Amino acid sequence: MQAIEALTQRVSHGKLKAPGPTAEQREHMETAALRAADHGCLRPWRYLYIDGSGLEALGQLFLYAAKQAQPELSETQAQRFAAMPLRAPAIYIAIATITAH
Repeated sequence: MQAIEALTQRVSHGKLKAPGPTAEQREHMETAALRAADHGCLRPWRYLYIDGSGLEALGQLFLYAAKQAQPELSETQAQRFAAMPLRAPAIYIAIATITAH
């Protein structure tokens, strides 16, 4: 599959099942991610790989943020926020720190 085809025809799935990517697959993904366009050589990207109990901790962080924004969060909504990261066996998070060139 060509890269453009993969990017333009991708679909999201509501729930992914284990296993997550292998070490070799992760290495390929990380190599590709670190080649993101960076015309100013600023290297503003950081990537986190979260799996296992880290997914539950991330869910608690989502819940905390949701409660800060909406203190009267219902129990159903609270459960939804806490469970968000659990829809996949692992998650990559991209963090960008934008700075002036």
